[in-house]
Amino acid sequence: MLAMPYLLWIAISRTSPPPELGGFPTTACRWSAFLMGGVTAGAVEEVAFRGYMQRGLERHDRENALWITSLVFVASMLDGTLARRTGTILPGMAIHVAGDLARVYFGVLGGDGRLLVVG
Repeated sequence: MLAMPYLLWIAISRTSPPPELGGFPTTACRWSAFLMGGVTAGAVEEVAFRGYMQRGLERHDRENALWITSLVFVASMLDGTLARRTGTILPGMAIHVAGDLARVYFGVLGGDGRLLVVG
């Protein structure tokens, strides 16, 4: 069920032209941007929305905190449920990172891992 938003995101991203990667002149630079983009986005978004926003709202309105946060960041709605049930944001972070990496790899790079290698 959690894969559906990512699959939709990948499908929509595939309609864009391939990226211009001239600003990333080495293989190491491209791989660093690919991995750190996914890790940074997934980790920071989960910390911000689930760790900070959701917990802050729960102090005032526990019943609606999840829904309010989810409206702000719809794609993370199920990650919030997972955080509440497990008591940690780590599984949501892992799912989010995997989804972001998959979207970039399949949606932006068109599944062509050769774009991550110079030469």
